[in-house]
Amino acid sequence: MIFSYDHAQLLIGEQQRHVGRKGVNDWRWQHQHSLTATGAPQTSQLGDLPALNWHTYGSGHLHGMSAPSLNLEIALEPDALHRETQRRLSMSAGDHSQPLVLERGYTSLGQLNHLTLRGANSTASEQQYQYDALGRMSFRSVQGESASKIIAYSYDAAGRLIGSQHGDLAHRYSVDAAGNRLAASQADSPAPNTTNQLTQLDGTHYRYDGAGNLVERQHSNGERLVLDYDGANRLVHLIQASEQGDTREATYRYDGLGRRISKTVRHPDGTTATTHYGWDGDRIVREESDHQRTTVVYEPGSFVPMLRIDDTQQGQLVSAYITDALGTPMQLVSPSGDTRWQAQPDDWAAVKNQRGNIAQPIRFQGQWHDEESGLYYNRHRYYDPQQGRYISQDPIGLNGGTNLYGYVTNPTGMVDQLGLFGASMISLGSAFRVPVIPQESSITAAGQLLTGTDYRPGIGALFPSSMSAFAKEPQYAAALGLQGATRNNITLPAASAALGAPMAGAVLPGTTNAVASASGALASGANQLSLRAMCSVATVSPSAAVGIANPAVQGAALDFIDGAVGGTSPTPDFYGTGGYFIDFLTSPKEALR
Repeated sequence: MIFSYDHAQLLIGEQQRHVGRKGVNDWRWQHQHSLTATGAPQTSQLGDLPALNWHTYGSGHLHGMSAPSLNLEIALEPDALHRETQRRLSMSAGDHSQPLVLERGYTSLGQLNHLTLRGANSTASEQQYQYDALGRMSFRSVQGESASKIIAYSYDAAGRLIGSQHGDLAHRYSVDAAGNRLAASQADSPAPNTTNQLTQLDGTHYRYDGAGNLVERQHSNGERLVLDYDGANRLVHLIQASEQGDTREATYRYDGLGRRISKTVRHPDGTTATTHYGWDGDRIVREESDHQRTTVVYEPGSFVPMLRIDDTQQGQLVSAYITDALGTPMQLVSPSGDTRWQAQPDDWAAVKNQRGNIAQPIRFQGQWHDEESGLYYNRHRYYDPQQGRYISQDPIGLNGGTNLYGYVTNPTGMVDQLGLFGASMISLGSAFRVPVIPQESSITAAGQLLTGTDYRPGIGALFPSSMSAFAKEPQYAAALGLQGATRNNITLPAASAALGAPMAGAVLPGTTNAVASASGALASGANQLSLRAMCSVATVSPSAAVGIANPAVQGAALDFIDGAVGGTSPTPDFYGTGGYFIDFLTSPKEALR
């Protein structure tokens, strides 16, 4: 792997070479991006595809995308809050005279409440959403070409999904206090589960190894799945036996960053097929085999797919993704509106009842369906849609929560793009902002919400595990981008570890500016640090500092509230109903002496 950066040290490109086991260069992939002076996306070159041009305005809000060599143009219409209200996709050549139009509407609280698709050759389809008083999705309806469907959801007091009504079909989910799924017979008197491992569910039996990895899944019909892992607890081999006795075998390979770069599947008839994967940061953008080459274009800075481009004998075939409120693909359509793939929403499996003439592997954000096992590859782990959870423990341990196998508590409002932690897509009071303080020496775009890093933010940035502990904390989940947006932050995990201080930002006597610089907390050439202290009350006042455990930080927070530090006035960041964060500036000598 070779990485490239721009003059601002932002990650903008990568070259990947997948070397065979015998030292032969099997496959190559590369991508390159360019950014504007403000860090907004400008162009993207994905493999050998024609260049994609991104059009932005203001501080980097997306306004459209064009690819002249593909005769493709996408125009986005925003509202006053920069939310997309209309997307128009058109092909300037051929018979695509009328554009494909996708319209979005929002509630007064900013939640998506309807999405309508219109095209020249398609019947209009629509998605509608309703939410309860706590911001959770209570109803959704899907109106398509063939039928309409209404789904209702119910939750327990902890906000966990416990039921859904899909038309005449009802689903009920019983869970214990740790969120483990229970059989109907166990709902009233669950047995103690000290490992959070499911050993049986709905007639299926599960077995684990000493490291907590699922090694066997046995269905009641005789179907069996056996899995093997390497020393890093990554799935590297599996054998799937059908109820008829046919076997299918698969092997998986990973790069130095733990990303899956290929899989080889041996089918029951003895034939084998190898699929290679090209990456852009933590997102799969290319899937290539002997019979197929597909490129996925995502919305900048997210895991939501936007376009799919298939290489065919006639040239590039462009399809548009139609996603739901969670960013899950529900439909693939041609620029004229013809449906190429379509599915209905499912509670824990993302989609069901698929139909179409192409395979579409993307499920929940960041997940890639493996046909040979039925599992979803999710960057750091594999997700089992039958269980609604992962098959191995969270690589970031208890920083990921008390249940090491859990996906998210509410699959109708949260996603886990990396297999590490859940992020809320639908919630009340989840807005955040980053104050632009003149003294701050290094501010990066707050748009790096899901893929930005503390050390190398950029359009193709990798998301390091060092951020996971911070992002897993519930009070930070709604503002995941803030840590990457303010780079001079002594509360970064790397700085906290180097200083021997907790994440709350305690300042210890005797530490020096050099320690902070070495830890990566202080950008080169910076002349001040931005300290962040958490207050446990919902008002910014001198009494708010009582919520800060460390006396030194508490005193500094009081000084800040009084406007006495650095001559700056208080500019707190609001984090929904969970509390406030107070940012204040001081010099390294004063903060670290």
